[in-house]
Amino acid sequence: MSEIITDDNIDTNAWSEFINEFQHESDRATAVLAGAFLENLLATILENFFIKDKSNIQSILYGFNAPLYSFHSKILCSYCLGLLPDDEFHDLKIIKKIRNDFAHKQAGLSFSSQSIADKCKKLTKVDILQRELNNIDLNKPRNRFIYGVALLTISLNSTIARPPDRCTPAKRSYLVISDKPIKFNR
Repeated sequence: MSEIITDDNIDTNAWSEFINEFQHESDRATAVLAGAFLENLLATILENFFIKDKSNIQSILYGFNAPLYSFHSKILCSYCLGLLPDDEFHDLKIIKKIRNDFAHKQAGLSFSSQSIADKCKKLTKVDILQRELNNIDLNKPRNRFIYGVALLTISLNSTIARPPDRCTPAKRSYLVISDKPIKFNR
């Protein structure tokens, strides 16, 4: 799914602030914070889509043993409910892996580490920026990651701003088989 980046769908000040904030963080902080940020956006999208039942939404998304507590679960559920297009689903899974690598490995990891650089190369949504950002080297893994996260942030915020119709509780329907009483043999 290709998008065209225009001034109409990007708040350029917010875009610059977002990019600048990550420019001053360590590689580890950038990856972990970006993952947490995207996870929170997915939680908001799911909250806005589920039926209006705050207590049960809290139970399914947050807290110990909540079925959709993990970033992975939120990504899968959002995709399976049709709230994410294929390219965003693809990139979110990669960002989750990068985030997990940084969060769970003690030391020696950076965006220039081969395993991380290889994952960053697989981010696809950022390719739409290549024509728009001539002065940014998107072949650098850190840049590719940051701008990929920024694009996902814009897209997910767009879904939050214009959410799909909220689910509604099911109504129990009864099927009338006959106008005569039904007898059950015991």
